[in-house]
Amino acid sequence: MSDDDWERVVHVVLTNETAGHSFSEFDDDYFGDEATTGDLYRAAQAEYGRCQSKVYVDTKNGDVKHVGWFFVSKQRYEDTGKPYLRGAWVTVDEVLPTRRRRAAL
Repeated sequence: MSDDDWERVVHVVLTNETAGHSFSEFDDDYFGDEATTGDLYRAAQAEYGRCQSKVYVDTKNGDVKHVGWFFVSKQRYEDTGKPYLRGAWVTVDEVLPTRRRRAAL
């Protein structure tokens, strides 16, 4: 199995930062396989708001790897119209049909 066998998948977790809970989690294929890291960042920023921070994970060998971003935007509840802060944790994974690993960005 070579590195070319892996495909990138963008994983998104949406949170209500005002209330302190998550409300949606999904894999987003909107970005496509040919998108560069910059393309992913700009598309996520347009969709989810301003970038608050990068997302990192610790690797088995003790290194730290950048795997995504955390975006924040002001939204309104559909039923009451009151404002809240929506967070979007956008991470990039590399997947095979039976395996998944974090992509380095």
